[in-house]
Amino acid sequence: MKSSKRCPRCEGRAFFVVDPVKSPNYEFSNALEPLGLTGFYGESGETSFLGAPKKARQIVELEAWVCEGCGYAELYAKDLALLAAMAGRGDGVRRVQGG
Repeated sequence: MKSSKRCPRCEGRAFFVVDPVKSPNYEFSNALEPLGLTGFYGESGETSFLGAPKKARQIVELEAWVCEGCGYAELYAKDLALLAAMAGRGDGVRRVQGG
């Protein structure tokens, strides 16, 4: 839908774009946080006050396209570079070449 601007189910041309897709935070009842496709907790490239490497969550967030006519939805990963890095690290992501 994102590239063709047409719904594959009903041929509709009007969409809702949800960016980023959010999910409830179950620790805090009224908070929402971006829904992640996948991620890892690792070094951020920064150092702390004492020089130790800082760690941070690295999350691949999602964007959704929803057809206004029939409700069909597609999800798109927003950070392909992070997915590629995770595939190189072996963090539960693998690259498959079609043929």
